[in-house]
Amino acid sequence: MAVDEKAKKGSDSGSSLEVYQQPVEFKSSHILGLLGIPSDGVAEDFVFATTQKVLLLFFAAIMYWLYVVPLMVAKGAPATRSKAKRP
Repeated sequence: MAVDEKAKKGSDSGSSLEVYQQPVEFKSSHILGLLGIPSDGVAEDFVFATTQKVLLLFFAAIMYWLYVVPLMVAKGAPATRSKAKRP
């Protein structure tokens, strides 16, 4: 089944790991098990979804800093009025 077809089904389509066909190694129980943390009561896609959100926000902030902030920085001296006397 294509990912788009499965995603269109809505909330009954399963976790984001199933919808986007991610490997078993991305499940919360596997990752927390590697760290020795019990995964009781934690959704299987919690670690994947949270990591994805944090990374996307981090990279969006970097791109903003690299491309948007330089557009707003004044370059050169500020404009001033000339105080020269006219004849």
